[in-house]
Amino acid sequence: MSEQEQKRWYIILLIVLFGLFLRIGITAFFKNRSSPGEVVKNPASEVEYLRQAYMELGDSQQYQLLANNLRTQGRFTWNETPVTF
Repeated sequence: MSEQEQKRWYIILLIVLFGLFLRIGITAFFKNRSSPGEVVKNPASEVEYLRQAYMELGDSQQYQLLANNLRTQGRFTWNETPVTF
């Protein structure tokens, strides 16, 4: 392996390690936001979520609420208002 190829692999390794370090750091810092297993009894409307900086619903919970309400109520909604996400 030439010296130039070694430098490229070294740079790639540094980028990967930096990305991993950044991901672990963000996950540790925002650990209360990375747990989509929290049960949300009364989800807020889409407008309320757009006004807040934090969305309590995880991605999978959004899909489950939408599917359940579509099946039971015939509406594409989390609560009573339509959702456009």
